[in-house]
Amino acid sequence: MDYEELGYACGVLCGRGFIKRGRNNCVGLHTDKKDLAEQFASSLRSIIGYDIAIKEKNINDKRCFIVNIYGRPLVSVFDGIGFAPTRKKWSLPRTTYENPEFRSGLLAGYFDSTSFVYLNREKFSVLGSGYRYVRVTSVNPSGLGAIKKLLSVEGVESNLHISKKGLGYLVIRGNWRLKKFSERVKLRTQKKNAVNSLLQLGS
Repeated sequence: MDYEELGYACGVLCGRGFIKRGRNNCVGLHTDKKDLAEQFASSLRSIIGYDIAIKEKNINDKRCFIVNIYGRPLVSVFDGIGFAPTRKKWSLPRTTYENPEFRSGLLAGYFDSTSFVYLNREKFSVLGSGYRYVRVTSVNPSGLGAIKKLLSVEGVESNLHISKKGLGYLVIRGNWRLKKFSERVKLRTQKKNAVNSLLQLGS
């Protein structure tokens, strides 16, 4: 089993994908980011050993890339590690804490599928590094708490705030924190280039 690829798939499923169980067992992702769909499909391909098609469809005048894998065998892989995510609730399997490769993949998949990279060049030139950061907003604050703990294991410090409405905000801000994040969380999509631009601005 390629644990890094399994972890990456789990990270994407925590952030934006889904698992359906029952009559129509399905593991899937619907996204407007082609590179994310390609990386997710590649990880699933490593897990199940056969090619996976990415479909394209216009939804509300917006291009959507769809990865849907039907059948019990793939769902059973995630069941086997105790991973059962839903949009508002998920818990990380024990493998996350026991296997560094799995943890590395999961963090990459999660931030690839969720993170917002903020860079305001004009304000940065005047006010400094507070105007460049990586942020995740989630309706699952407890899940963000788990991600924060995983980042700490990797030596990356972050801040977690929970609003009165129950939304969670995880922020990585500051030159050395962003540098450590870039070193320890191996993003695979265009967000990697965005994070690198934050680092270059601070150099």
